[in-house]
Amino acid sequence: MIRQVIILAFASASAYGAQCTPPPPVLDRLSGYLSYEGTLGFITNGQNKFSFASAGDKELFLQYGTSRYVSGAMRRVYVVTYGKPVFATPCPPGSNWARCALDSFQGFYGQKGAGTRAIPVGRTCDLFITVPRWRPSPNDATKRKLASEVLQELEKFGYGHARTIYVRDFNINDPQLQFFIVDQNGQQVVQGCDFNAQVTPHCEWHLFGQAPVEQLKNEIMERAYRLFPNK
Repeated sequence: MIRQVIILAFASASAYGAQCTPPPPVLDRLSGYLSYEGTLGFITNGQNKFSFASAGDKELFLQYGTSRYVSGAMRRVYVVTYGKPVFATPCPPGSNWARCALDSFQGFYGQKGAGTRAIPVGRTCDLFITVPRWRPSPNDATKRKLASEVLQELEKFGYGHARTIYVRDFNINDPQLQFFIVDQNGQQVVQGCDFNAQVTPHCEWHLFGQAPVEQLKNEIMERAYRLFPNK
């Protein structure tokens, strides 16, 4: 029975043609993001059902399953667009879910005046996305290049004379990076980054509020990837 449902869902999506088929790079990016969310309990690994619609340069995905982090009848909607982090927002699952996501996206980026009603939403179709279990990317040339670029950004941000810099080992599709730094005075610092491998600069910097530095340091160092000194 499960197999029949999966086949029918893909058949209904393919029947609409390319207009209702997410581009493979978009699916790769979203599955990587969802894999990271799986480590936080937002979604389960394996096959998850979504509704998909395209709106201009934005690809919209409504999650069918409920999440303990979204209340009531609301569902998480993911907006994937080039040059910005994957955006997630709660929306009701009715016929206006795509418009709700567009409004939230533009409101978050201060674009309310742009008017989402002017953005046409394409056909909606259902599909299954396999959410892989999270693991760090292999330490290949792509990852090493990204690590080098992030280190340069971190040095420009104010850590140009650090003694040691580690990042919690990462997947290149992760939306967040965490750094443990020993500065030139021997002081220990934890720094966060909203990460986007697609664009430069890759990081928007942030701190961690009241989170204990020692706890964050331990989390980073239990899966440490050394940025400086270079290996």
